[in-house]
Amino acid sequence: MAEFKDYFSTASDDYKRFRPQYPQALYQCLADIAPGSQLAFDVGCGNGQASRELAPYFQQVQASDASAAQIEQALPHANVHYHVSPAEQIHAADASVDLVTVAQAIHWFQHDAFFAEVDRVLKPNGGLGLPALVYGHGTGPPD
Repeated sequence: MAEFKDYFSTASDDYKRFRPQYPQALYQCLADIAPGSQLAFDVGCGNGQASRELAPYFQQVQASDASAAQIEQALPHANVHYHVSPAEQIHAADASVDLVTVAQAIHWFQHDAFFAEVDRVLKPNGGLGLPALVYGHGTGPPD
């Protein structure tokens, strides 16, 4: 696996202030596609903006980012647990996660390894939410 190049350590505070926000209806939709409400896992969470928005819908939200500086900028929330980890190593038991989300960072991931991890950790009929691919950046849904 290639070493993670941390482009965000020197600008993690700016990232927190200027990153786009999603509407609350999107988080409701993501919660609705999950087969349960026990555990969501927000991968590439940055400073946890999406992680905190998911928190009201799940008993627990695990949030990981490969950048320690991003995690240091994360605002605490009672049921959000942050940790430093690359996207290709989701620290969850097999078939234990109701919803995996990636708000903005999917383009940085090693896709084959990441999607293998998603397959491993999702419960049967679990959901995968990639809002930036369908909601933002003027690109529309992927082909």
